Parts: sequence; structure tokens; C-alpha cells
Amino acid sequence: MRDEVLAALHVTDRKAVIQGEVFVSGGEFSREQAQLRYHIFRRELPLALEAIFYGDQAFFQHYPDLLNTPIYIYFVSTYQEFRGWSYYQTPKFYLKQTCSS
Repeated sequence: MRDEVLAALHVTDRKAVIQGEVFVSGGEFSREQAQLRYHIFRRELPLALEAIFYGDQAFFQHYPDLLNTPIYIYFVSTYQEFRGWSYYQTPKFYLKQTCSS
């Protein structure tokens, strides 16, 4: 079972985007189990992103323009209703959450 958030910064034509993915189901889970995993990921993903960007603060201090990079997360699932891209703000959003806590 994979309960992880994988993400990478992609820069093309001077545009940056952070693309990530979470593994919901590859067919080994029932629809109900996949639905539960999907809802847990949706609920916990902001906290995971906050932790990731908190750990990358030094990187963003050197490259502050990347603080406004859009974040898109792909939910991987064999079930169509739990598969697809979602927008998750920018690193700046998560760093503000961390600094204000």
C-alpha cells in the first residue's frame, strides 16, 4: 500500500508548475476502499503539502519567484470518479499557513 505524495517542479518555456500524484487505487482495492483512500488523501493533502514546502523553505528563499508556482496533483485510480487533476494553490499559500500557525 502506498500512502505518499510525490511531486516535482517542472520548468518549460520559462513557466513553472509543480505536478504531483497520489496513488488511490490500481485495482487492488474495492470501490469503497478506494473511496475512503481518496477522501483521506483529499483531507490530508494540504497538511502534507505544508510539510513539504516547510522543508523546502531554503530552496524558495533562493528562488522566490517560484513561490507563486501553481500546484497540480493527480489522483491515480482505476476508478474514474477518484482519478484526475486537482489544483492546490501555490507554495506561498502553504508557507503562509506554516508561518501563521
